[in-house]
Amino acid sequence: YSIQKDSTIHLVLKQLDGSDIIKEPDNLIAVFGQKLSDVPLTEGWTWVDPDIYLTVRENIVTARFDVSSYENEYYFINVPGYNSEGHYVERKLTVNVAKANSTIEFTPLSLDKKYDGNAVNNPVVEKSGSTKDVTFTWYEKDGNGWKELSSAPADAGNYKVVASVEGDNNYNGATAELEFTISQTANGWAEELSIEGWTYGEQPNSPIATSKYGEVVFTYSNSKDGTYTDMVPTNAGTYYVKATVDGSENYTGLEEIMSFEISKAVPEYSIPTDLTIEQGNPLSTVKLPKGFTWKDGTQKADKLGKQTFKAIYTPEDTNNYQTVETDITMNVV
Repeated sequence: YSIQKDSTIHLVLKQLDGSDIIKEPDNLIAVFGQKLSDVPLTEGWTWVDPDIYLTVRENIVTARFDVSSYENEYYFINVPGYNSEGHYVERKLTVNVAKANSTIEFTPLSLDKKYDGNAVNNPVVEKSGSTKDVTFTWYEKDGNGWKELSSAPADAGNYKVVASVEGDNNYNGATAELEFTISQTANGWAEELSIEGWTYGEQPNSPIATSKYGEVVFTYSNSKDGTYTDMVPTNAGTYYVKATVDGSENYTGLEEIMSFEISKAVPEYSIPTDLTIEQGNPLSTVKLPKGFTWKDGTQKADKLGKQTFKAIYTPEDTNNYQTVETDITMNVV
């Protein structure tokens, strides 16, 4: 503006107020782990110490606004934080620092396996961020979605595991999930089927067989392709034992058949004594007790004195007892 004094016009230049151009940056945000240099400022502003690491809270930090290009046009003497030698205005700014995110990754990315009777082990994970421990929750897939389990699964089926870590002072929590399948496995014999035969009247021998999975059931039949029952045979003869394991969702079934013998027993009998035959007569002339017959009834007793001759003993139960050959001593007169 101009003033008139002593008929002379004097021009006076008035500087503008520098406060008008000092606009402090606001809404400054960052996450834990960042430096101050990671927080952008509006044009003209710089951080005094950009290498400061920020913590989770309101961080009060120092920034400067360069006024060197404005000092001819604006005056800053009354502006708070003005430094005429440094040609800047210094202010305390607030940076709100939030928690950083944690991460969880599964390594490897599969828990698939065949049924082996053992529960799935906790997966290996790589965690970053929170210092808390990772926990695992197991789920089974059913018709209604996912059903939470009390422990890691062992049976065949479709499952998923959820790995979780709680947040701490500097990091948010995180979760990751992994679906996997336990599939049916092929069963097999840990010990092949075997059985020892026995003799009629003896204690039966039990068959032996063990499978990798499942319970072995033994049944018997008198023919390989016949009807099998759980009744252990007792009579002499040839029989078959079948070892069976029923299949399930976890493992396939098994079946094996083996033959065995129940031998005929040796019968108990009393050899006849005090028999007499006339010299030169055939053995058939001497009558034997029930069950006994001469092996060769035409054989003649030629020599005098006590002589031994072959006889056959046939028991009443020839199905279970042997027919045996024995010696009978007679007095030849």
